[in-house]
Order: sequence, then C-alpha cells, then structure tokens
Amino acid sequence: MLDQSIGYQTGQWRPVNQMGLALEDLGLLQGVVAVERLRTYGGLVWQLERHLDRLGQTLRALSLSPLHEHDWLERIDQLLKINAAHIEREGDVGIVLMVTPGRVQSANTEIAHLVHLDHSRIEHQQAVGEHLRVPGTCAPPAACWPATIKVRARLHYYLAEQAAHAVEPNSAAVIVDLNGNLLETSAANLCAISRGRVYVPPADSVLPGVSAAVALDWFQQFGLSVQRIPLSRSIVEAADELVLLGTGAFAWTGTHLDGQPVGDGQVGAWTRILQSQLREATTSNADPPTAEDSRAD
Repeated sequence: MLDQSIGYQTGQWRPVNQMGLALEDLGLLQGVVAVERLRTYGGLVWQLERHLDRLGQTLRALSLSPLHEHDWLERIDQLLKINAAHIEREGDVGIVLMVTPGRVQSANTEIAHLVHLDHSRIEHQQAVGEHLRVPGTCAPPAACWPATIKVRARLHYYLAEQAAHAVEPNSAAVIVDLNGNLLETSAANLCAISRGRVYVPPADSVLPGVSAAVALDWFQQFGLSVQRIPLSRSIVEAADELVLLGTGAFAWTGTHLDGQPVGDGQVGAWTRILQSQLREATTSNADPPTAEDSRAD
C-alpha cells in the first residue's frame, strides 16, 4: 500500500504517514499551496516537462521561491526508485508535488509523494463516460487569483460537488463563470466537439490542462479546428460530443448534462481516438525509464 511508501519533504525522505504541514505553515493558515499532480504510464512519467513548467508558473504567480527544475527531476527520479517495490505491486501510480511558503520568514515547504490510482474507476470512466451536473457554483474571478495556476484553494469545487451529488450521487460538477458559461470540473478540462470543430473555454478562464494541451495538439493534427470561446450551455447541449480531459484517465466522455444526453449520450468517437492515441504514445518495450527519460520526451 502506498500509505507505507516513502516521500520527500524539504530535504528529508520519510514514510508518507509521517509527513505533514506544521500548524504554523502558511499552506494551512492561509491556504497557499502550489500543486501538481502527475502520473506514470508503464513506469514513465507522462508529460513531465509540461507539468514542471506549470508548477514554475504557479510559483511565480504566488511569489514563492523559483522552481529549480533539476532538483525536482532528481527528487522525482529518486521517488520512483526508492518506492520501486510499491510501484511494482501497484502498477502505474500518481505523483503529487506541493509547495507552500512554509512558516513566516522561513523557506518553502516542498513535498513529493506517490498516490494510488484507482485503475478500475479509470477504466470505467473511459469505457462508460461520466454524467455532469451544473449547480451554478462560480469560479473565483480573475481579480481574486488567476484561473491558470494550480493551487489547493478549491472550496468552489467542493461546494459544487456537494450540490451535484445531492441531485446525482455519481456525477461530476461543472463550475461556471459569472456569466454562466461552463468552465471545467475539479478533475477535467472540457472540449465540446461539433461538426469538425473543437470548442474550449478562453485560455485565461481555466487551468491550462496538460492532458488538454496534448489532446488539442492531436486534434489539430487530425485536421480539426480548435476555437477558444466562452462555452455557453447551448454550445455544449448542441455538441456532438463532450470530451473530458484530465491527468488520471486522460480522455473520457461527458455523456449527460443535468440528466440530458450530450450527442447520443454514449462514449464518443473522438474520445476513443484520443484513448487509442494515448495507448500508442505510451506503449514502450524499453527498459524501465527514469525521470530524466520522461523529460527527454
């Protein structure tokens, strides 16, 4: 079990069940936590450089100490090596990187640890899709903090999911902007596909998802037109397919919106194409890779 794995915390390697933030850490006191969540495929960290780039952008936005990429590459590499036995039992795993300001007038708290991936749930999402609910919970406007940084200030997601689950227990909640346009779920970016066009929210209104960046590159290679516009409810309801994109399952279909089918209400053709592309991109017969290998890709 990964609760017995070893993690990194500010210069020390220790069992994850002995890790935690000090009560005086500003990550707890003020909720200032930069975060990245990655995963492996076949032991290889997927899109590592893109994740580290985004972490660096978040650290700059929060005025935290700058990202030292080489240090993080070494930590991730060591994290995989020191937990090799756990990973062999688990299969592919998730990786969480966290940075807080630490205590007042102290150095950053920096954390890296493994997390369990629920492979059966991921397979179910990919095979069946997911129902979505729009409870009307708004994302914090840009005047509060930019939507483009990945932080642990997620109260709006929590409240949206509570409201969605009260209506449909296994649904995912979609948050909206102040005008009611659909933005994202707590785990996925949204892509509405209609007649060969891919519609995604404006870049400054949502997290720049790593999986979404890969998928949009592939869509354009396939000849689809990608347009960034506010995703009104009418655009999504009229779409042929609503693709959800996130680190855990990569690509799956939002089959229903507030109880009504999107398109034919089934897993879509473009979702399956993305899933097939992912399998091709992550299939390798090479020796077990390192974090440095991940970066080289």
